[in-house]
Amino acid sequence: MSRREKLWEKFTERASEEDPQRIEEKLPSMKKGPIKKVWDKVQLLWKLIKDPNAAWGAKAAAIGALVYLISPADAVPDIIPGGLLDDVAVILFVCKMLADALKKYAVKVVEDAADALKDGIEDATTTTARIELEKHYKMVLASVLGAIAIAGIVLILKLI
Repeated sequence: MSRREKLWEKFTERASEEDPQRIEEKLPSMKKGPIKKVWDKVQLLWKLIKDPNAAWGAKAAAIGALVYLISPADAVPDIIPGGLLDDVAVILFVCKMLADALKKYAVKVVEDAADALKDGIEDATTTTARIELEKHYKMVLASVLGAIAIAGIVLILKLI
């Protein structure tokens, strides 16, 4: 087994159901130092963890990486200068390992957003069409009733 495969296995084995709660509590405080430069990747991993439809293997690796990030006890302690560089390396490693899954996930997120927008537009269009139809119905009804009233008045005047 290669070193990469061993690390992957390590991340997926250590992930637990309680980890997302711990990550959510501590993650905002980690946006500092070199982590700021990879914060978009940290956020993407976090979104992946929270997605109920994401594959468990990808979630487990993301959880492992973010637990490593929030944990003060890791290969290089976070309190020493440069102590977050190993955390950056882990984030980048997991993002590389999850590149295909993250790409599919990002495409899915965009497609879901596009579908939601399309549904919203269709709903708005349907609602607008219904409102316009109701307006035209009321105008036609008023016109027909007006024409009947005028015809009735003309008929009464001819009879008198």
